[in-house]
Amino acid sequence: MSRFDALYAPMGDSAELRETALEHLKRYLLPNEPLPALTRAHFETAAAAARQRLPGLAPQFMDRLGPILQLRQQVQQRSAP
Repeated sequence: MSRFDALYAPMGDSAELRETALEHLKRYLLPNEPLPALTRAHFETAAAAARQRLPGLAPQFMDRLGPILQLRQQVQQRSAP
């Protein structure tokens, strides 16, 4: 994530970028709704689903984040007086 520090600097510090990225990834990996009941079976089902989504997720996230931050920087540069 440190490679995006300069692009993210106008919006916040690198710790904030890491924190928001982690929150985004958790929302993607974990169930949207609370488990119907906190049982071993429900937990294992949710954990298995998260494990299936996990491989390759970090590089994919980084590959998408870079262009988004670059485009945001270009928009800011073009709209600056």
